[in-house]
Amino acid sequence: MQKAEKQLIPPGKTGPFAQKDRETVYSFDLFDTLISRKVGSPKGIFCVMRNILTKQAELKKAFIDQFYDFRIQAEQKARKIARREEISLKEIFRTMQEENPDIPAEQLAALEMETEWKYSFGIRATVNTIHFLLDQGKRVLFISDMYLPLPLIQKILNSISPRLSALPIYLSSQEGVMKRTGNLFRRVLKQENLTPDQLFHTGDDSWSDIHVPGTLGIRTRHYTDSVLLAPEKIMLHREDDLYAQLMCGASRFTRLTSEDRSDAFRTAATFSGPLFYTCVLPVLERAANTKNALVHFMARDGNVLKIIADEILSIRHFPVRTNYFHASRETLLFPSLRNCSGTLFSVLKQRRFLDSCETLHSLSGKFFLPESSIRDFAEQNRIRPDQAMPEKMLKKFFTFLSQNGGLRNLREEGEKSRNLFLKYLKENGFFHASNFVVDIGWFGKSLTALRELLDNIPVSCENILCFGDAREQQAPEIEILTPLTPDEQYRFNPCLELFCRADHGKTIGYERKDGIIQPLFRSVPSQYLDWPFERYYSGLRSFSRNFTLLLRDFDLDEAESALRLRKALLNILKRPPLYIARSVGSILYTRGVPNGQPKEAAPPFTCKMLMQYFLHRNAEITSWYEGSLARSNFRLIRLNASFFLLIRKLTNVFIWLKRDGIAATCREAIRQLKTIGRE
Repeated sequence: MQKAEKQLIPPGKTGPFAQKDRETVYSFDLFDTLISRKVGSPKGIFCVMRNILTKQAELKKAFIDQFYDFRIQAEQKARKIARREEISLKEIFRTMQEENPDIPAEQLAALEMETEWKYSFGIRATVNTIHFLLDQGKRVLFISDMYLPLPLIQKILNSISPRLSALPIYLSSQEGVMKRTGNLFRRVLKQENLTPDQLFHTGDDSWSDIHVPGTLGIRTRHYTDSVLLAPEKIMLHREDDLYAQLMCGASRFTRLTSEDRSDAFRTAATFSGPLFYTCVLPVLERAANTKNALVHFMARDGNVLKIIADEILSIRHFPVRTNYFHASRETLLFPSLRNCSGTLFSVLKQRRFLDSCETLHSLSGKFFLPESSIRDFAEQNRIRPDQAMPEKMLKKFFTFLSQNGGLRNLREEGEKSRNLFLKYLKENGFFHASNFVVDIGWFGKSLTALRELLDNIPVSCENILCFGDAREQQAPEIEILTPLTPDEQYRFNPCLELFCRADHGKTIGYERKDGIIQPLFRSVPSQYLDWPFERYYSGLRSFSRNFTLLLRDFDLDEAESALRLRKALLNILKRPPLYIARSVGSILYTRGVPNGQPKEAAPPFTCKMLMQYFLHRNAEITSWYEGSLARSNFRLIRLNASFFLLIRKLTNVFIWLKRDGIAATCREAIRQLKTIGRE
């Protein structure tokens, strides 16, 4: 028995109460408890109808453009003038016809019923619970406040499961009374010959399904799974936007119809999938207008992008091929360096990823140096081969190499890597296609290096970044889908990359094996692969498939809506829900960790960790501060966070006191205190 089913059935009793428990009748609300819609809110049905009406020539354009508002206003007016507690769909459109005499009210009502039927679906958990109760011989019935007619409700239930359509239905539009007033519950108790404590009701509305029946003595269970999650609320920023309604609906449809309730699946279905989908679809649509298009998604971040792209192409059938482009900054920046000299220290430092902990031993591996060069430099400067070298010593080392021919091996290895990489491109059809190379972000250095490698080769190649800072863009030929401010770039870069994790290591080179060029990967800890990648990828596929199927029925110009939603969804990273922080924050990371020991990317804070983070800004503690804070989930940590923020503010006050004097400091202190209050 599932957990939800166990909670639903009242605990068994013995003795004189046993017969009473066997007579318990289970009632369920319909919409958002058993039935939901493939749109973000009930008003999404009106957006769908408006789009359908634009393809019909019978109605005036002015009426169609305002149909969404007319439909809402007609229902409000119909309720005001109604003589019964509940109204019907026909009464709503009859009211609309009074304001617009030329419209075909019956046809519009029929269109709404058809749309409701097409976009309704059964919530898996509730359907399974009802089937379980029926298998146990329990009595089940439905109680709902709904203006739609009974035959349509039965048709929807029959499409979900024929067993459901045969159950008793008490509908407010049919009975003329509503749950909100308690009269519909009273009618059910009377007609079913039940006492209040014999009825066990489940519903999503806190007033109609919980408070009202509770006052009557009816036992209740609050169903909350259909409530929009934080990312879905952001998607539905405008209820009159069809694209937003469909995206939100696809997200909720994906999670309510899946058996997988893991955090990884829900994160992909409600955040990662929608966010990256809005990046992938525009690229595929543009490539579809190009002959022999081949879209390359650059590893490793491009793994999630390719999963989404392949799911879209399985339905839309664009004339586009996709390729998972095994490349990295290491395999692109180093081969693109053609002139190695001592004066290129800054370039070499960047392209060979040098850090402050470099030793002669580590440099010998990165620059393919002979043992004699290392020994000679160590003796001349009296340093150990395992001693960390400051930047001044690094510059001296490169000067030594350039004067003694030590960079010859570096040039040879660079040329060898370049030739191997070009062969890899050739085998993947790069030179005989119209190429679109897509990277997640951020400054386009990898894409710039790719263009340098292809400098003298005539090939069609468009370079696209999903996210980036246009002001820091190094190459104007690189397109940025989502321009970010420097502050947004700094804030979103580390944590957003966590949502692009792939189940393999970074590409570090290439080798010829079995007659073809294959990528070489950096090994990853076995614990890293324990993260539920397959569940995460399943969520991406499910959302992409569902959203593509919904969009297929409409001809929408979604570019503006997609960009607006994409930027809005990024705000989730500032205040992530617990399920997202818990899922992605548990991914293991090795960057900046001594001895390469893996750690969680955003571990829950302890008081000690939080103190270290604020006092030293130690990046090794967490890669996603807000994610760690959300996972901490106890008041002491949150109070400490506020305390340390206050300490930092007061520290600034003392600095200003010393620098600017008392008067200027007091003014600034007042401003800072106001800022703290707002935060």
